[in-house]
Amino acid sequence: MRQDRPDQITLPVAFIEALSHADSIETVLSVGTEWLTRLIPSTRASLALVDGDRVIDKAARTDGRPDPDYDTGRIVPNTPRARVMETGRPEFLNADTVREMGHVPVQRIFASGLGSMLLAPMLVGETAIGTLSVGAAEPDAFDQAHAARLIALGRWIAAQARLMQQLRRTAQLAETDPLTGLANRTRLMRVLAGPQALHRRDADGRVIGVIHIDLDHFKEMNDSFGHAVGDAILRTAANRMRAAVGNKDLVARIGGDEFLAVTRTDPAGRHIRALARRIADAVARPVQVDEIEARVGASIGIAVASAGDHSAERLIANADIALYEVKRSGRGGV
Repeated sequence: MRQDRPDQITLPVAFIEALSHADSIETVLSVGTEWLTRLIPSTRASLALVDGDRVIDKAARTDGRPDPDYDTGRIVPNTPRARVMETGRPEFLNADTVREMGHVPVQRIFASGLGSMLLAPMLVGETAIGTLSVGAAEPDAFDQAHAARLIALGRWIAAQARLMQQLRRTAQLAETDPLTGLANRTRLMRVLAGPQALHRRDADGRVIGVIHIDLDHFKEMNDSFGHAVGDAILRTAANRMRAAVGNKDLVARIGGDEFLAVTRTDPAGRHIRALARRIADAVARPVQVDEIEARVGASIGIAVASAGDHSAERLIANADIALYEVKRSGRGGV
C-alpha cells in the first residue's frame, strides 16, 4: 500500500482555520485535541507541548469515560512519549506491548477502555517540540497511513504553537527593560491599570501600594568609572530589588536610575514600609565590578492607594512627592 508523505496529506480547511484563529498556546492545543478524534477515528486524543520549563497537556475523550492522568506536566524518560520525542518517529501501542512495558500511567490509560494507541511527534522542521496521540477501543486500530496523517496534523499544530510562543516572546520584549530584564513603564502601567479601583481591598484586606526608588550617587559612580560599571550597578541593583520584592510583586525600571515597585499592602502601610527598608538595605550593599567596589544608596518614596486615587498616574505622583520630600531632607531615607 502506498504511504502518503506528511507534506502531501490534505487537511480540512476548517481545521486549519480553527488553528489560525487561536490566540494562545492553550487554545491551540485545545483546538488540536478536539480535531484529532474527528480526523483520525478514535475515542481518545491527547497533546503534550514542551513550553520552556513546563509541559502543557491536553486530552479529550469521545466515549464519555473519565481520563486518567498520563504523565501530566512532564515527559518521563524511557516512556513512549519520551521515545517519540527522541526519535521523531511514531510509535504503536497495544495491550500486549503496554503490559510488557510496565509503565503504570500508560497501563491506566489502557485500563480505561483503550485497546490501541498511536503516538507521533509534533515537529517543527526535524525538531520535536511535543507529542500527540490517539487511542481506540479496538486492538490494532491504527496503521502507517494513520501515522502519516497524525504527523501531518502535528506539524500544523506545532507551527501554530511555535507562532504563539514567538508572539508571546515579542510581547514580553516590548514590556521589558533590555538592560536589567525588569518590567518597563509600559508593563508597569498595564499592571496598575488591572485593579481599576486601586484602593479596593483584596481577599486579605490589602490595597495597592507603590515604592519609588532613586539610586543615590549613581551618576558619580557612572561618571567616575564609566558606563560598563554603571550598567553593572544597575543590573545588580535590579536583581537585589527583584529578590527583595519576590515573585508576586512587580519591579520596573522607569528611568536611568529610577525604579518603581508595585505591591499589595495593608492600608496602614506597615508592609510596604518594611519592604521599602529591605530594598534600601539590599541596594546599599557594595557592588564589586572587577577591581572596583562601587557603592550606591537608595532614596525611597512610598504611596498607598486611597479612595482619592482614581488612576495609576495619581498614585505614582504621590510616590514622587514622597520621594522628593525624602531627597529634600537628605538622601538615603524612606
